[in-house]
Formats: sequence, C-alpha cells, structure tokens
Amino acid sequence: MSLIIFYTFVSSIVFVYGIGLECIYIYLDSPKKIYIFFIKNLITVLIAVSVLWGASRYVLNTLGAGFLLPVLTIIFLEGLNLILKFTLPKFSVLKPEEKIFSWGLVFFCLYQASAYQECMDLIISGFLSLFVFVFVINAIKQKTSDNESFTEWKKASFFLISMGLMLTAFYLTDLSPFF
Repeated sequence: MSLIIFYTFVSSIVFVYGIGLECIYIYLDSPKKIYIFFIKNLITVLIAVSVLWGASRYVLNTLGAGFLLPVLTIIFLEGLNLILKFTLPKFSVLKPEEKIFSWGLVFFCLYQASAYQECMDLIISGFLSLFVFVFVINAIKQKTSDNESFTEWKKASFFLISMGLMLTAFYLTDLSPFF
C-alpha cells in the first residue's frame, strides 16, 4: 500500500516521469475519450506486464539474456497492438501519442519492480496518478480559459498553487530511485 501511495502522490509516475500527461491534455475536452484511453491502456499494460514479467523472470534471466528485454518488450507491444487491431476493430488500437503512456509504464514496471505484486502496484499507481492529474490539469485549463478577467486574489491563489505543484515536483525528484 505504501508503494501505491508513494508512486501515486509523492513521486508520481505521471508527473515526475512525465508519462501520460500529453494524452490527458489532448483528450481533456472529451471525457469519453479519456475513459476509452484508460480502458485501452489498462488492458494493454496488464497483459504486457504479465506476459513479459514471466518471460523475463523465468526465461531471459535463466538464460542470461536479460539484455534482450527491451527488444522483446517492443516486439510484444507492437504484436499485441496488431492483434487487438484485427480482433477488435471497433476498439481502436493505441495511437502513437497513447503508446507513450502504456509503453512507458510497461518499461517502468519491468525495470523498477522486483516482484510481480510490485508490478501490479506500479500499474495501479500509474493509473491513479493519471486520474488525479486529470482533475489538476482540468482545473488549470479552466482557470486559464475563462474569458472573465482575473481579480488579484484569484491570480495570487492560482499562481501559488501552480508554483507549489512545480516546486514539489522538482523537490521530490531527489527521492526518486532514478535520480
């Protein structure tokens, strides 16, 4: 549970690592597209991490060929995208801008986690942090797109909240294992 809280809020996969923010911003106008984006990516990431974790742990590592994991991951993800395209044509395949989140999360899970349960926790954290930032980015977008002029107090609060988020993000990168 602490791993989920850490990667959702403290060292958010979405905000600190930048995985998925562009898709939220692109699809923010249509909630239906955001839900479809969540469902497609959740299915893809769960299948990919489950298969690749087993292949990496029990096949590649035992053969001493762990260095092939990135190549195997890309081949598997593209193959999965092709299979979904032919089996579920109405359920559109991942677009290039959507691949950044799912592929990034798959690579993050495979290289960051030491157990399969940690992989599942990281997937939950990734989607939770993406869900949290839907609200954050929506609030910022609404504030900036309002046609009415800001009063001084609204400008100050918006500025302070934005700065707090930015400073928190830069400060928390020191806690991340990648830095």
